Amino acid sequence: MAWGPYPPQFAPQRRDTIKQLINHDFDHQRRGLRRTSWAFQGRFAFRFLFRFRSVKNCETIVPRSRLNDLNVVGIKTSRLELMKQQKAKQKLGFCHYRKRDHRFCKEEAGPSNLCYWHDPDQAKDNPKVKEWLEGWAKLGRSMEGFALSRADLDGLHLLGHGGCDARDADLNHASLKGAHLFHINLDGANLFKADLGQANLNNAVLSGTDLLRANLSEAKLDHVKWGSKFKQDQRIKQANKAGKPEEVRQIREELEEVYRHLKQVHEQNGHFLMAGQFSHREMVVRRKLMPLFSVQRFTSKLVDLISGYSEKPSRVVLSSMAVIFMCAVVYFFTDVQGAQGHIGYTPGLSLSQWVERLGDCIYFSVVTFTTLGYGDMTPRGWAKAVAATEAFGGAFGMSLFVVTFAKRMTR
Repeated sequence: MAWGPYPPQFAPQRRDTIKQLINHDFDHQRRGLRRTSWAFQGRFAFRFLFRFRSVKNCETIVPRSRLNDLNVVGIKTSRLELMKQQKAKQKLGFCHYRKRDHRFCKEEAGPSNLCYWHDPDQAKDNPKVKEWLEGWAKLGRSMEGFALSRADLDGLHLLGHGGCDARDADLNHASLKGAHLFHINLDGANLFKADLGQANLNNAVLSGTDLLRANLSEAKLDHVKWGSKFKQDQRIKQANKAGKPEEVRQIREELEEVYRHLKQVHEQNGHFLMAGQFSHREMVVRRKLMPLFSVQRFTSKLVDLISGYSEKPSRVVLSSMAVIFMCAVVYFFTDVQGAQGHIGYTPGLSLSQWVERLGDCIYFSVVTFTTLGYGDMTPRGWAKAVAATEAFGGAFGMSLFVVTFAKRMTR
């Protein structure tokens, strides 16, 4: 068939091999039946017949146990069975690529013990590569780990049911202009310098990918699942464990470039909320490139905590409420005079009176933070310095909230 699972140079030759294994199993079962009693032979034969399953494109019936070893029937297997499966596949010349579910590829292996699709040394320059991939997608078959580096896949249509599974695929320098990749799963894929211009990536999964210098101009990116980390984050973790600070810095610079590019792409497409999220990630990576114990890094961290680099108004509200409450506690233990005298802590009062006075201190802190200044309460002593500092911080916080909120709403 044109969509065949592998090109002609790797045509399947395992029908005869499977037949030999089947005949071996039948001979073994017949010899075992002759050594047992007639009653046991009847029960065993009944169970044995119901364990048979037919194989497509094969003229003989295969025992289910043997199909498990050959990975023809897709059922869950234990680790011991997976080890048996690995040994059987090595004998039959199967591909040695191991997927995330610990299963091995079902295709015939070439000289490098890898099939055509998983062999990075095999050039994907056959004009029928695109047709084969579309056939795989129509059948709902997995393309996990496919090595498609520098492949010409312009206009590729992967219309598999529920989306195509292309996790950990190698698509660096591949050309996918105008490709229809709706709902594709590219988790962990390598898209370094891949050309995805005008491609349809709606509802795609791009978490853990390498998007360094990938072309995403005019690409459709609605409802894309970006995840919280890209492939560079995993490399940073590995470099930190290996104790390579220079490599960590280089990878972080690459990650900053990725976030900046994604921010620009989303701004061009009108996705300003996503652009704001990637802008925040870019600033976080830029902060980590600063010296560890420096004023710049401390200031950047403080701005992140207060406002999320002017991208998160909720942080401004929460930080303002925290300042108001902390100042109210300070007023409670210092000297603040109200209409009925001291409103702070006084020994010998009941719990209800303490709660009432703490509420008065919170009220005074809110009035001071918002710079209203009704004049019904007056700070004294150290409370004056706290009130002045809170008033200055309140003016700054109110203006920061207005700017951040307006920036958010205009998007």
